[in-house]
Amino acid sequence: MRATDRLVKFQLAESGELIARIIEVDDDGIDVEVPGVKGRKPTAKRLALADVVKARVQVEFNRKNKNDDIKDTEDTEDNEENVEEA
Repeated sequence: MRATDRLVKFQLAESGELIARIIEVDDDGIDVEVPGVKGRKPTAKRLALADVVKARVQVEFNRKNKNDDIKDTEDTEDNEENVEEA
């Protein structure tokens, strides 16, 4: 799913709203990670697809993407190789 690892605001049928990060999606439901409040650790939760009325991906300006870390490492390795060749 395209929204995996994204923060999403869910409108649930009976429980109201929930803001959580999508971990995994399958045919039966969605595994999410609910962020901890005031220094607490995040908690895992399973949502049934039937319970989700509406969902919207939230924009995050300060979250560092895991892929950026990998790219930065690759760029550093490439630069080191170019220095050795010169």
